[in-house]
Amino acid sequence: MSLPGKKLSGAENKKRKIEEAAKFNPGLWPQNINQKQRDCLVVHGPRRPTPNYQFPVTDGRRFTEQHFKKKLANGEWMERRWLQYSEDLDAVFCVVCKLFDSSAKKISLKDGGCQDWKHISELHETSHHHRKSCLSWCDTKQNLKSAAGVDSQIQSQIHEETTRWREILRRIIEVVKFLASRNLAFQGSSEKLRTPGNGNFLGSLELVAKFDPVLQGHLDYAKQMSVILRYVSILRDETKICESFLGFLPVEDKTGLGLTEKIVLYLQDHSLKLEDVRGQSYDNGSNMKGKIQGVQRRILDKNQWRN
Repeated sequence: MSLPGKKLSGAENKKRKIEEAAKFNPGLWPQNINQKQRDCLVVHGPRRPTPNYQFPVTDGRRFTEQHFKKKLANGEWMERRWLQYSEDLDAVFCVVCKLFDSSAKKISLKDGGCQDWKHISELHETSHHHRKSCLSWCDTKQNLKSAAGVDSQIQSQIHEETTRWREILRRIIEVVKFLASRNLAFQGSSEKLRTPGNGNFLGSLELVAKFDPVLQGHLDYAKQMSVILRYVSILRDETKICESFLGFLPVEDKTGLGLTEKIVLYLQDHSLKLEDVRGQSYDNGSNMKGKIQGVQRRILDKNQWRN
């Protein structure tokens, strides 16, 4: 693949043309086609020769555009979309079988190409192998379309997120330049937003954010940790397993130690004893489930009960 603005050398340009031509010539396809190649060929689909192409004569016969169609019993004509003509080999191939039929059975339309114009096999297009290959072709094509739609949405989200972070960074850089040009100190006695004495840098960001929704959204964003308790409730003769959401905890220190201290302090503030805990459940983050420094390990060290 060439980059925009980059001029290809003669050899590279020739190689690229050969690769492009090979997409439409089944006779040049490799014997073992990988998934990436197969997907590419399905996306491009079979190609027809140019409208005025002169088909060569072989043994007194020649291929015609009429062979790309099949007459149905009711008199209607149906396109043989699976059929592709190779100009280099003067032969036709069943593209769907060449791509998706994994059987060992030798079929001219799949392997070396067919030149029997009189019998471009109607038996072939009604065979079990061909129909199965057609279904695989249709499924793959639909999946690729769906994936393209999902990829497009993901790319759009990535672009929006990239733009947002660039705008945030641009504002921060302007604040840095402003303070530096006036030899003003950045740091104060506090390193937290919206606290007295947090310095010129954080204070300037807070001021700009009052009039700028982009920076305001960035400063308002806070990391949170949810706290959920599962417990057994015994009331009279009724025993129930319950689950209660206690709330979100703001998180400044995301290390295993910082999160553990936050949880322990929260339990103490709500008169919940750590020694009553009989089990823990966390996500797969290393700071949560780490066997040495994770929250799970630290809670276990504080509690005599084990999971």
